[in-house]
Amino acid sequence: MGNNWGQIFYIDFSELQQELKIQTATWKGKSKQIRLFVYFKDATPFYSHFTHFTFTQSIVMGISMILAVDVFYYENKGNVGGVIFENWTDERLAVELIAKIDTIEKYESGSFYKRELPCILKLIKDHSLHPEFIVIDGYVFTDGISRPGLGFYLYNSLSCKTPVIGVAKSYFNGITPYCELLRGKSKRPLFITSIGINLELAKECIAKMHGKSRIPSLLKLADQLSKKIP
Repeated sequence: MGNNWGQIFYIDFSELQQELKIQTATWKGKSKQIRLFVYFKDATPFYSHFTHFTFTQSIVMGISMILAVDVFYYENKGNVGGVIFENWTDERLAVELIAKIDTIEKYESGSFYKRELPCILKLIKDHSLHPEFIVIDGYVFTDGISRPGLGFYLYNSLSCKTPVIGVAKSYFNGITPYCELLRGKSKRPLFITSIGINLELAKECIAKMHGKSRIPSLLKLADQLSKKIP
């Protein structure tokens, strides 16, 4: 999928097919493009590319959106990869997103969030996202309980309205064993922390994500997207 699209619309036009067909035809010939996701009553996605148009609020409706993000640094720049999916068990993503940061903060020991947080917020702002959950590569609490990590600051930056789940690959000194999660046949745990959602439930969500290996498939994809240098 391309990454130069504008705003994403989620539309149920099961009872408005004729009206929408007329509208999409009306705006053909404009220059700016968006990606349209249409969901019928049976929830089967129908993907189409159209030239720019605007729907009235009465026919635009939100659906569940989970956003997983990862950040890659090169030179003095950052690249954020994001994948959007609807259900924790989904094998395939709905949308892939990329945001580029031209200048990043210098690395500061013990304050990693100062470098990564602005990158994630830029992806969210650039694509006008309002996810129901956000999954990050890292910690919400570096001790699993109260010592703030990247996810804690992200949660607060979003007005404490969007639950954040941290999926860390590496052990952080002091992390409680209760945060450990084994997936597949791996003997190396992931370290799950969360805010805005119960930790046990957060672990269940990550445990049932698609993929037989230690890292869920869609989280691997977010990592791969972050390394696609524009």
